[in-house]
Amino acid sequence: MGLIILVIPIGIMAAVLAWAIPMRRKYKRALHSPLATPRGNLDIGSAASIADAGQVPWRDLLDALAVEPESNYHEGWMGTMLGLETKWSTSTSVLEAHRMWGQRSGRELYSNKHIRAITTIEVALPAFELAGDGGTVSAESEVPTEVRGVLAQLRPSPEIWDQLRITAGPNGITANRPAVIDPLNSWLYDLWLCERIAAALGD
Repeated sequence: MGLIILVIPIGIMAAVLAWAIPMRRKYKRALHSPLATPRGNLDIGSAASIADAGQVPWRDLLDALAVEPESNYHEGWMGTMLGLETKWSTSTSVLEAHRMWGQRSGRELYSNKHIRAITTIEVALPAFELAGDGGTVSAESEVPTEVRGVLAQLRPSPEIWDQLRITAGPNGITANRPAVIDPLNSWLYDLWLCERIAAALGD
């Protein structure tokens, strides 16, 4: 019995380490990535001019997606720049998500993140699925020609297009990815891609 009791915590510790060590390496790589250093070369609201966001530092991408410049810091400052309402979790006992919602370009948008970052735009689209793995985004099903055109402009970006799933259909387009350790704010790239696809399809 004593041996079983000992094996259980050792197994738990091994599982935690197996997850934490690669995550720590990924975090360190992200901090030293060119995408972590802003260039300051994009204007507020210029996202439509970006053909390949995976090569743009996250802070510059935020400016390009923004509808207003950064103001005084507060917990929802990024949402305010994007024209969204925000509700930041204050829970210390449950995994309550951080949430953003509102209208952008006439479309309803919802985003939340805690363990996963999930971004949804309410817009009627054809049904298709995309996957971002190992730095590239590819079709998981038959996709419209316009969507293939968007994907063709994306160069490999291992730090951004990884562990990403995008599902589109009559009720909207949703991007879903892990968000536990994410110094590059990858959900901004998901927002850009979903909006880019919706615009390419004329919605």
